Amino acid sequence: MTEGGISLRRVIVAVGAVLGAIVGLVVLFLVIGSVYNAYSRYQARANADNRITLNDTKIRQTQQLVKVAQQNARIEVARAKGIHTAQDIINGTLTPLYVQHEAIQAEIALAKSQHADTVIYIPVGANGVPLVSPTGQQVLQGGTGK
Repeated sequence: MTEGGISLRRVIVAVGAVLGAIVGLVVLFLVIGSVYNAYSRYQARANADNRITLNDTKIRQTQQLVKVAQQNARIEVARAKGIHTAQDIINGTLTPLYVQHEAIQAEIALAKSQHADTVIYIPVGANGVPLVSPTGQQVLQGGTGK
């Protein structure tokens, strides 16, 4: 067929062009798919490496927090030992007369304070001084120790 119709050669060329385009698209999709798969594998590996690095960092941070907590515990133990030693020294030298003296000084300071509108003082010991009894002794009615 020539003049009024389509020549066979043109049809073959058109069909070849369409088949070539289809093959080209299939190849293009295969290349894109393999590149995407390779990128996905690379990204998955990078994500896994990042998770490992993140976990290592968290472990180091936790270890540091443990060290800080242990140091704080050692500080508290030293502080408690210091308080214990101070209390031992105070208890060894503390007498009822000294405690009585300190109680009187505290009452004087309270009476002079601007925050004390009314101070009611109830004398309980001999001569109106606060009564202090050593540990283990009970105060008798007359204000003397047992």
